[in-house]
Amino acid sequence: MTKIDKPRKRPRIGDVIEIATVDEAAFAQYIHRHREFGDMVRVLGIADSESGSDEVAARPTQFVTFFPLGAACRRGTARILGPASIPESLRQFPSFRQALRLDPRSKEPCRWLLWSGGEELIVAELTADQRSWPIRAIMNDTMLVERALAGWTAEQQQ
Repeated sequence: MTKIDKPRKRPRIGDVIEIATVDEAAFAQYIHRHREFGDMVRVLGIADSESGSDEVAARPTQFVTFFPLGAACRRGTARILGPASIPESLRQFPSFRQALRLDPRSKEPCRWLLWSGGEELIVAELTADQRSWPIRAIMNDTMLVERALAGWTAEQQQ
């Protein structure tokens, strides 16, 4: 008698996942866990085929964000496709940026918070390299899929 594997509900670092909303879905890969912000994923674009986890993980990273992956897997809005190798450039915890606004009505940040998982630094302006860093935020499934569909990248948020 052969044993039928039950789909895993608890994600592991390296897992490729499909995150679905009512109408659409996106692929992502679980790359880190932070004690305060939770699960970090690299979003790999929209889900358009039944590709294997290695094939999906070979796609370029669209953006990196924090996402409540464990809860999404338990609720069934995220499905684990399987493990894959994490790109070398994302094996170390990445640095993030966050706009700090003194005037909430202003769209322009007056300072930037730079964060690498522990230490924080506030700067007045970003370097060209820092403008490409991910935005420090926790996204829900709807926002993550909407941004994946729109082709959104962190560089677009200045």
